[in-house]
Amino acid sequence: MLSRTSLRSINTAATATTSRWLAPRCAVLAASPSRWVSPRIKSSRGYASNITTVTSPKIVKPLAPYSHAVKANGFVYMSGMIPMTADGSKIEGDIKDNTRQVLENIKAVLEESGSSLEQVLKVNIYITDMAKFSEINSVYSEYFNTHKPARTCVSVKELPMNFEVEMECVALY
Repeated sequence: MLSRTSLRSINTAATATTSRWLAPRCAVLAASPSRWVSPRIKSSRGYASNITTVTSPKIVKPLAPYSHAVKANGFVYMSGMIPMTADGSKIEGDIKDNTRQVLENIKAVLEESGSSLEQVLKVNIYITDMAKFSEINSVYSEYFNTHKPARTCVSVKELPMNFEVEMECVALY
């Protein structure tokens, strides 16, 4: 068993070693905050921002306080798209018709952003019934036949306004 004096010696030595290692690194980070924040993405604390919101007139206006998409540093981050037409009507067809409308909405927002389906990096799909996955996938493959972005498909209990499918994506512009 170690005595109190031995424990104090070990603690003092560890603190000194940690300080010798940590102090120069903290000084470098304090001197150059750009190592903390990417030089292309600046925070709102006194730095310039290049974030642009995107709203497409070709699809229904946002139903809540959000944008159709946000452009920043070469990327387009799209909100979840639902199967509604520009006049706010729900698509009353089957899951294939709903999926087609969602993808048309995504296409419209991408075009408004200066992007396209060929520049999509990642798609997230939310569906309420996994039994309909193959039908959704057949329509999806019509839009992404040669270019195949990374994708996630998640089954959820419920979507807003009782829709069966919602998609969002990240793309380059």
